[in-house]
Order: sequence, then C-alpha cells, then structure tokens
Amino acid sequence: MEPKAGGDSEEQISRLQQEKQILEQRGQSLENENKSLKRRIEEVLSEAAICKAHIEKEVSEKQSETMRNYIKHLTERYIAKQDEISRMKEKIDSKSDDYDTLLSEHKALQSRYRGLLRRGRAARLPPSSSCNAANTIVEENTGKNTIYPARVHSDESTLFKLPRRESKFRK
Repeated sequence: MEPKAGGDSEEQISRLQQEKQILEQRGQSLENENKSLKRRIEEVLSEAAICKAHIEKEVSEKQSETMRNYIKHLTERYIAKQDEISRMKEKIDSKSDDYDTLLSEHKALQSRYRGLLRRGRAARLPPSSSCNAANTIVEENTGKNTIYPARVHSDESTLFKLPRRESKFRK
C-alpha cells in the first residue's frame, strides 16, 4: 500500500507543481497587466495635465479677450462722452458769444438812448397806452437808480434789465 500512497503523493506533488506554475503564470500576467495599467494611468494623467494647461490657457485668453473687449467698450464710451462734452462746450461758447454780442448791442443801445435822453429827443416820443410812467435805468458805475421822465415802450424797457453773465467755460 505504500507504493500506492507514494504514487499518490507523486501525483499530488506534480499536480501541486502544475497548480503552482499556473498560479505563477497568473501572477506574472497580473503583474504585467498591473504594469500596463500603471503606464496607462501615467499616460492619462499626463494627457489630463496637458488638457488642464490647455483649458487654463484658453480660459485665460478668453478672460483677457473679455477684459480687452470691456476695456475697448469703456474706452469707446469715454471717447463718446468726451466728444459730447466738447460739443456742449462749443454750444455753450457759441451761446456765450451770442450773449456777449447781445450784451454789447444792449450797451450800445443804452448809451444811444441815454444820449437821446440827454439831448431831449426821447421826450418828444408819442405816449403809448402800454408805456411805463417812467423809465428806471441802473447806472453801471454808481449803482443808483435814475428816473428819466420819458415814456418808454415796455419792450424797450427790458433792454436795461439784461444781467451780466460770466462763462465758466471761457478759455
């Protein structure tokens, strides 16, 4: 019986050796598969890093492009406002020039009228129903009110009430 038992043990040993070889082969294949997976993970990680850098670059470019567009928009608005301010200054200067012209015409008329009053010509004007009883003229140098007896039409009396104006935008 012993030889049988010995044959069984040899058979058992060969079977265990075969199983051992199979397990070693499986272990080797798993180890190879593990190495290939690690290489693939490294490849994927490097690709992900490249993609991340590319995305960051695009986001940065997009943000800088957005900022450039916003700055361009603000610059265009600023230029438009500056143009509008320039046009308004020109308009104000034009109005100021018109006012200065009217003021000088007013002073000339006032001076002429005073001359006429002094010579007595204004007293011969026919009275009108819409006239003031007296004309009050403010002397520029003295600031006193001088009442002249001549009757003046109400539209003419407004000539002496134009205020002086200083322009803030005059150069």
